[in-house]
Amino acid sequence: MIYKLLVVFQFLLYHNIYANKIIFPKSDPIYIIARQNFLKFHDLSIYKKHSSLTNQYLIKDTDNIVHHHLIDKHNVFFQLLPRTKLWGNIPQSELRVWASAYWENLSVLVEPVIVSNPYGLSILGTNDTRIFSSSGVSGRLAHSLVRFQNDNISFELGRGPVWWGQPWGNSIIQSGKTPSYDHLDMRFNFNNFQLEILAGQLGSEKSENNDRINRNIAGHRLTWTSDDHKWLIGVGEQVLYTGVNRSLEWWYLNPAVPYFFTALEEDEEIIEGERDNDNSILFIFSRYVIRPNISPFIELIIDEFQTKKQSMKKYPNSLGVKIGLDGLLTILRKDFYFNIEFNKIDNWTYIHGGQFTNWQNRDHAIGYPYGSDLWSFQVQTETWLSKKILISFDWLFLNKGNNNLSTYWEAKDNLGLNFPSKPISKFNFIDLNTSLYHKLGSLKMGLSNKIFPNELAMGEKINYNQDVMLYLEIQLVKGFGFNI
Repeated sequence: MIYKLLVVFQFLLYHNIYANKIIFPKSDPIYIIARQNFLKFHDLSIYKKHSSLTNQYLIKDTDNIVHHHLIDKHNVFFQLLPRTKLWGNIPQSELRVWASAYWENLSVLVEPVIVSNPYGLSILGTNDTRIFSSSGVSGRLAHSLVRFQNDNISFELGRGPVWWGQPWGNSIIQSGKTPSYDHLDMRFNFNNFQLEILAGQLGSEKSENNDRINRNIAGHRLTWTSDDHKWLIGVGEQVLYTGVNRSLEWWYLNPAVPYFFTALEEDEEIIEGERDNDNSILFIFSRYVIRPNISPFIELIIDEFQTKKQSMKKYPNSLGVKIGLDGLLTILRKDFYFNIEFNKIDNWTYIHGGQFTNWQNRDHAIGYPYGSDLWSFQVQTETWLSKKILISFDWLFLNKGNNNLSTYWEAKDNLGLNFPSKPISKFNFIDLNTSLYHKLGSLKMGLSNKIFPNELAMGEKINYNQDVMLYLEIQLVKGFGFNI
């Protein structure tokens, strides 16, 4: 079945996309194959890769079913991806152009994106139309990065999304769905372990005095994979720290010092009348491969956890948990790819009393896309009706409380707050669609009442009309490669 899918997508990949270290952004249709390939085989090595895939993953996991004549030696590749979605009253149009190249162990990826308004904020995290003011569109570089990698070490410098967690796109740690940010990501491999060090800069904010508030992010992550490649366990910490023109803190680059030592040594930046400006989160995640096509997973984040009796009387715990199962089931000779998960994010998780220290970037949640103060249950499945027709179904039941990522932190002496906090908004989001793939691109038709997650995460559209609407989406694909 996978071989047939790869043949269908051959027109998207143009053979030369399999060059040695070409990088694919998540906007490329190859992610459909990559995700389905993972659900069928659950190769845990993908969790030690950077967010944007390289074709090394595809070659490694499909080498037994892909003819080697598909692997070309071109080291430069361009892809043009215009897309239009007709829904509601205002069409949504995007133009993505990405270019990728490699030389030995060095790779480069650049992806500028233009989006029609008013969708710039929801897709790119910006509504800045100063460059394109006469055209009614917003633009941003979604990717602009350089990557070096070998067997023992890799580093990525530049702009791109960061994905830390388990399921594709829904992690409560870092989902990879927030607008991309500039960062340095270093990874060290030793035996079955990988140590990762992350340092980056998020979108800045303006204070009441019109001061520019810099917002930085850092993280440590240690991942272990068992010898039989059935267990994956990871632990780590991440911190969001802010301040007027605050620069990179070298403290947070130290791989051996936990972030809570900044509080013990009184190195945190504190604004008068506020909490400290350093909002740290601990996390753990795990996955077990029962068999290649079935795997349960779990994520746990600890934003606030009280250990002292005095604190327990004043401050509530702020936790988040995700429990899920994904894989592939074959029913009546049809392969059904699926993901089922439950999420619970406490009232004040991701929310902090410092200066712009809530866990968001450019008005998008960095963690779970729908933000804080909620629980949800989601089912996703898709199957190929034929070698060119894919049918997909996504259902999300969401109970959302009053707190969001724009909420001012008021957790102190608020232990009696209901979960989710009142008033509670209930959502039933569905998306049922059929996609037809052709050598020129794809045509998707579906029924949906889903909205952009950031609109709920930041406290907008709580009273959203949940009527299901018909939509039509047209995706064109054109690519070419050459050697330099």
